Amino acid sequence: MTENLDRASLMYDEREAVFLLDQFCERHKDASSLVKPGDRHAAVMSLVEDFERLAKRAGLGVQRKSRDVLLVWILDDDDFSATVTVTSGAKILVQRATPTGPLTNEVPVRFNAVTVTLEGARPSTLPPHTEPWQTTPRSALAVLTEEVLAGLEGRRT
Repeated sequence: MTENLDRASLMYDEREAVFLLDQFCERHKDASSLVKPGDRHAAVMSLVEDFERLAKRAGLGVQRKSRDVLLVWILDDDDFSATVTVTSGAKILVQRATPTGPLTNEVPVRFNAVTVTLEGARPSTLPPHTEPWQTTPRSALAVLTEEVLAGLEGRRT
């Protein structure tokens, strides 16, 4: 029993430390030794590949136009389509064609340099007696999926 409690306290200690280190890296992201662009780009490409597999499994049409461009559409209805593009700066853009021209939205995910992963935003409102590090950020895959679905429907979140 005591061993389980010790593990739980270590887990929380690590979560807080990771949060604090990540905030430090974010504040000093221009220090090249803290954040390697290749790590961010690899994480972004992995996220898009995960989304591609999930979209195919859900029955959406998915086609790679190039290594950095993914076309997603609802089968049997080309009017519902969106393009996912990974920029050279490792940003993810979702674009939807409209009668007035293309609408482009950047997917709001951030790179955590400590865990070397992408994540969505943390909750903006915290429950009483809760520290920011105790909250869990949204899944980057969920944020990307939400943006693509909004693109398929022609609206922006």
